[in-house]
This record gives sequence, structure tokens and C-alpha cells, in this order.
Amino acid sequence: MLSFDSLSSVQTLERAGVDRKIAEAHASVMRDVVMQEVVTRETLRLELAALERRVLVSTGSMLVAAVGFLSAMIAWF
Repeated sequence: MLSFDSLSSVQTLERAGVDRKIAEAHASVMRDVVMQEVVTRETLRLELAALERRVLVSTGSMLVAAVGFLSAMIAWF
């Protein structure tokens, strides 16, 4: 699991001479950026289900088209 330790970030910045308020603001922004990239299991499950539906529809459409084409070819000859 991806996480961001805000306290450790603030402490590191303070040790480097950064004012505490600035360090806290920086840590808050960094936490927001990191958390934007986190995907929950539920989001992933929903996206995979949508992908499965698209693949199923595409496969079904290709199958119908192939059967139609073969039927036309058989009827023609």
C-alpha cells in the first residue's frame, strides 16, 4: 500500500531549516499529490467490470458479423 508520512516529512524539512508552517504546508500538498494516484480496490473492480463488458460486446459484435458474412457467402455460392 502506498502511503505518505506527513509527520516525517515535516520533521525532515524542519531539520533542513524550513519553518514549521511552511513544512506543514509542503507536506499537505505532497500528501494530496500522492493520494491522487492511489486506486482503491472498488475503483479497480468497477473499471475491470466495464472493460469486461466492452470486450464482451466487441467479441459478440465480431461473431455476429462473421456469421452474417459466412451466411452470405454460403447463400451466394
